[in-house]
Amino acid sequence: MRAFRLVGFLLLVLLLCWIASAVILQTGYQKPPSFLGLGSAFEGSLQLPAEKIAAAFEAARSRMLAVNELGTEFRIIGDVAGWLSFAATAAITLIVGFYGRPVPAAGAAPDTEGLPARSVRLIGVLAALAAILTGFGNLANVKSGDYYKRADAIRDLIVRSRAEVIDAKTAEAAQAVLDELALQASR
Repeated sequence: MRAFRLVGFLLLVLLLCWIASAVILQTGYQKPPSFLGLGSAFEGSLQLPAEKIAAAFEAARSRMLAVNELGTEFRIIGDVAGWLSFAATAAITLIVGFYGRPVPAAGAAPDTEGLPARSVRLIGVLAALAAILTGFGNLANVKSGDYYKRADAIRDLIVRSRAEVIDAKTAEAAQAVLDELALQASR
């Protein structure tokens, strides 16, 4: 049982190191996607005023940053769920280490009492919690990746739309590009 205690304490130390490295190194954090701004030299297309175009692009940029922030939040939630799952697993190992029965000596009758009922219930609860947290953490990490991809897609849309607005021949064509930008960025 001493081995289980040692493994349990080792798991707890590894958990603390994992948490510290995630906080210090900010693993899983993705910087907001960057793109070229319109710059001060942009005065608007001949068809639409610069203020209207800048407002449309700023709204899309704000949406992009909000989506990226959601990705970061889901990544943090997934990491916390992973830490808690790991902690539950370490606690199970510690419980078994402290309350488990040693192997009987040669020729001695085995101890058939088993773990105390309270410990068995606690192990069951911790095992269920670890399973739920593992699933939840994995789902949160997948969703964070989806949000990061969406933020990148909005950034690409902004860059493409900027070129299309500048190249637009009519006010209607420029407005159609801005409308498409607003529609696609809001999805």
